[in-house]
Amino acid sequence: MKSVYSTFILLLLFTLASCEKVIQPDLKNEKPQLVIEGEVSNQGPACRISISMSSSFNEAGNFNGVTDAVVKVSDNLGNSETLPMQSPGIYQSTILSGIPGRTYFLNVSYDGKEYTSVCKMPSSVSIDTLFQMTQIANGNTRRFLIPAYTDPISESNYYRLKVYSNGKPISKIFVRKDYLTNGINVTQPVGPFLSEFVPTDTATVCLMGIDKSIYEYFNGLEQTLNGSSSAPANPVSNISGGCLGYFSAHSKSEKKIKIID
Repeated sequence: MKSVYSTFILLLLFTLASCEKVIQPDLKNEKPQLVIEGEVSNQGPACRISISMSSSFNEAGNFNGVTDAVVKVSDNLGNSETLPMQSPGIYQSTILSGIPGRTYFLNVSYDGKEYTSVCKMPSSVSIDTLFQMTQIANGNTRRFLIPAYTDPISESNYYRLKVYSNGKPISKIFVRKDYLTNGINVTQPVGPFLSEFVPTDTATVCLMGIDKSIYEYFNGLEQTLNGSSSAPANPVSNISGGCLGYFSAHSKSEKKIKIID
């Protein structure tokens, strides 16, 4: 089980940032498992489902796309689409729209089995502004990115933030909830500080409104990768049927800035 977990973590990190160097520990191979990573967004493309088989360590970094799955996504208003495959293992919508407040249903048929999930897209929360704070500590420059937004007071909100350096994703996971910030203006830095940036870089922060199950998935993954989990395990998927991965319907807002000294 530990090897399967480690394989999945390597696969997910490769997906999040393919430019990262992949470490290949000398461990025994495990039977490949199906990995489904699905997203429905209010910004295009509306729906993108990645389906692959997990890699063994001697193949770490390879994307083993599944090309013969049948992928359907629908919403609670009766809109439905069978997603065409755009490239090996990547299924993408051409018709379906992502609308905050709607509930989305995923159905994947592969190798005689079905995998299903349900996820509601939360209300859209927009980044009002993105700014940088610089701190000098022990002769070292620390740069913080701070997205400012107003958390809705009428509901519990969960967020995932994705950070990009010159258009390339940073392979770190950032999630938060509004337990202490409900209904107020939020100016909380992303992470502790970001060492990936130097002056003149373009930084992009994407604020994603996610549901509780997706928050728990990425929060568990973040704790495991940071070594704060006492018993490492695969994060709990919100997809039934026995696979790795997640299905997220989320709203998105993003801002860009130029990094300065």
